[in-house]
Amino acid sequence: MRAERAGSWVGIGWMLAAAFFFTAETVCVKLLGPLWPAPVQLLWRQASALILMSPLIVARRRTIFRVTRPSLVLLRSLTAVLGLGCSIHAISHLPLATANALSFTRPILLALMAAWFLGERLDRRSALALAVGFAGVCLVASPFSRMSLPVLPVILALAAAASFAFSLVTVRALAQDHAADTLLVYGIILGLLFVAPVATIAWRWPQPGDALLLSGTGAASIGTIFCSVKGLASGEASIVGVAEYARLPMATIAGALLFADWPSGWIVVGGVLILLSVAIMGSRRAPAFAAEA
Repeated sequence: MRAERAGSWVGIGWMLAAAFFFTAETVCVKLLGPLWPAPVQLLWRQASALILMSPLIVARRRTIFRVTRPSLVLLRSLTAVLGLGCSIHAISHLPLATANALSFTRPILLALMAAWFLGERLDRRSALALAVGFAGVCLVASPFSRMSLPVLPVILALAAAASFAFSLVTVRALAQDHAADTLLVYGIILGLLFVAPVATIAWRWPQPGDALLLSGTGAASIGTIFCSVKGLASGEASIVGVAEYARLPMATIAGALLFADWPSGWIVVGGVLILLSVAIMGSRRAPAFAAEA
């Protein structure tokens, strides 16, 4: 019992580190701003992540590319990169707290998709969580929460959550006969190939400061995935996964200090309702960080 408790504390520490890296990635995206189109930012992110993952690829070159269902791997990678593109655009145009609050709709959408595609049961508890989460989204995205809140980034933030949820559904199916690092590497490489043609249209060479931020998104994403995997391996997922909620206060503090984006009362209430809906789920599923690659 004491060993399990110690493992859970270690896992929570890793998950808090994952939340920090995730916040760092969103800060880099926000600092780059709308002047850097999402496809270009995504190209740099994927390329930086591929460079960082190259030692693992070389070390496991004989086995890491083995797949048994290539079409599903392709679909998973495509939905993940679409989600990343939508997420980057949303973060660039929304306050960090708002974008992060909307991103927490992912577990809600995942429950719906798992019921639809995987036949998982949607009980009364899950239905209550969905209702509470929907109310939270309405408060965050309503015109009463922030009068100048642009509509398209809000839609894209929800689209990103839906894409990540669908991507995670495919990960669950693929996890039966594919290693996690195999899916991660394919997600990075295929994502790079998918986004490259679009990124060339809006391509621009960065100044040194922007290049550092662009590369930082890839480094932070790897840090997020690594720490979340270590956290889930150290303790029970239903316990350590709660630490993922630290993303929201971290994003709120970063947005306030760096961009003077103080969330309104409606956004705070809506964000709390979204987090409450995820808590009601009581799910033992792992957070969907690994789907974002």
